[in-house]
Amino acid sequence: MTPYFVTQCVCHHKTFAEIIAFADEHDFTMVEELREADFCSQKCKMCEPYIELALKTGETAFKPGCYNQRKLTS
Repeated sequence: MTPYFVTQCVCHHKTFAEIIAFADEHDFTMVEELREADFCSQKCKMCEPYIELALKTGETAFKPGCYNQRKLTS
């Protein structure tokens, strides 16, 4: 088990906590809205599934790959 967690959009240097706060402030509920606002998830987009989870759950740290595990069990 890895001790590392996914906690941010690396390309934009924004933590998921910052992303959630920005989304709440602007009434955004989707990654596409954040992308259009030029805030995050525009370059490599590796953070996109984690941002989706963060917006839905309010969580700010995720085990790598947890998005696929949650998707299979949902």
